[in-house]
Amino acid sequence: MANQPSVLILDDGELDNVYRMLLELRTDVVRLRGAEIGRSVVGPRDLLVTAGRRTLGEMPELTAPEGTESSPIWICVHNQDFMPLRERLCEMGVHYLLQNALDEQSRRRFLIQLLRSGAEQRGSSRLHLGGDVDYRTDNATRQGRLVELSVDGCRILAQESLQMGTPLTAILPPSLGGGAELELRGIVLREAEHEVCSGQDLYSTVIGFGELDDAIREKLESITRGERIGTKITPLASLPEEARIAGGDTADGRADEEDSDTAADRRGEVRHAYDRPVHVIGYEPAAGVPVLGCDLSLSGVRLSGCPGFDAGVRITLAIFGSAREEPIILEAAVIRSAANGEMGVAFDPLSPGHQQALEKLLNSYPVLDALHREDSDAGRTIVANVREAASG
Repeated sequence: MANQPSVLILDDGELDNVYRMLLELRTDVVRLRGAEIGRSVVGPRDLLVTAGRRTLGEMPELTAPEGTESSPIWICVHNQDFMPLRERLCEMGVHYLLQNALDEQSRRRFLIQLLRSGAEQRGSSRLHLGGDVDYRTDNATRQGRLVELSVDGCRILAQESLQMGTPLTAILPPSLGGGAELELRGIVLREAEHEVCSGQDLYSTVIGFGELDDAIREKLESITRGERIGTKITPLASLPEEARIAGGDTADGRADEEDSDTAADRRGEVRHAYDRPVHVIGYEPAAGVPVLGCDLSLSGVRLSGCPGFDAGVRITLAIFGSAREEPIILEAAVIRSAANGEMGVAFDPLSPGHQQALEKLLNSYPVLDALHREDSDAGRTIVANVREAASG
């Protein structure tokens, strides 16, 4: 492995799900398995992910190419959690213990958080949890999923849309509350955002806690420091000084994850207005439904009016230039889907030929950020002829 990747996975075949997710996030990732791992390997720039038995058994020495450094954030993925294990991993320099039982959506959020670069924006650290949580509004108690938690607030996924300003009490289970349920009173900081998870309509709600007494605050700090056995993600060693996580909740509780069409490269490519048809192939539920596009770049395309698409779906795009030109056929993944039918699509790594063709196409359209106009229809594309791919 001559080049230094952004992300390196070391395992013996256990981390297929993590590898697939990182590919969907369009991350520069290298995976080494079993005999491919020598006594030393070139360490990654940003993130090291290792399986539990590989971490505790035969970890190679990490080296860096001449003139570079390798001080990545280190995640150990394991299916066990007990204090001596945590202590051992912390001594080794592992930054996070991630349990295999963490649900896919929470794992994706966590990886997106770690892959961002820039200054930390949050006033307090948050911990991705992924477990069930009860919440109470107007004396009615319902169940949701606790996505993340900090001493200032939390994010939950629920089957109902909760309006901004709604009083709410989140009830943490005894496993997190030190043997008893922990009630945290707060309000909904902003209108819930629609998400599709495993085909189910859910709403992501950010809750800000009110003033906490010292005992409850200490319990929350203990949870977010990783002192409770059983959390799906546990902070261990201190992060490298240069590894700063951005993209957290800002003062109004708004997470900027949903504003980006890619995780590792936040608007890394210039967006262009685009007014030509695109054919989307390979997603049967939306067959025959015309949809519209918003903008196009070398990394992906943003579309609107796309009913029935779920995040993670693989599709094929036929992107047209002039009427007489052959389309550019690109493989892609849906990485974001919203209730209003808008979705973000990330292209697979482009071949030199595809990149050259797409650059030529983009050069004929204006840069979207330079339009300086409020016309919501500016730069939209007609996207039609959605049909099932022959491969199924």
